[in-house]
Amino acid sequence: MTTKEEKYERKRRLMNLGIRDYPNFSEPKQGQSTPYRIAHACFECRKSYKIVVEYFNHSDNHKCPQCGCKIKYMGRSFKTPKQSDIKQWEKVKKLHEAGFLFFSYSSFPDAEALPDKLQEVDDFIARNPNHPMRVS
Repeated sequence: MTTKEEKYERKRRLMNLGIRDYPNFSEPKQGQSTPYRIAHACFECRKSYKIVVEYFNHSDNHKCPQCGCKIKYMGRSFKTPKQSDIKQWEKVKKLHEAGFLFFSYSSFPDAEALPDKLQEVDDFIARNPNHPMRVS
């Protein structure tokens, strides 16, 4: 896999040789990382969008491009259900309304995994008031 540094070096060589022109080319800034694209979901349209957010700025000011409703911050590990899978969307909505976000469990190996089915959600929420993925 090619690293960012290798890509910048290749572009720089092609520009210096006059082979290619990259009008928006700029040198990478030291210590600057690529912003994350975090999953947001529209429960009305049953669609997910990845939006660049600032570090720890999880505002719900974003709107769905299709219907204009507010879309909800879901987390980096959110897997979008099929649009036709209404039960899975209901499950995701219930978990989100209970304050759960979708992140990796690697830091919390003892945490109970989020439920797979809609009928398991209420019991899961009742059993896990202090779950690490529950932020509110």
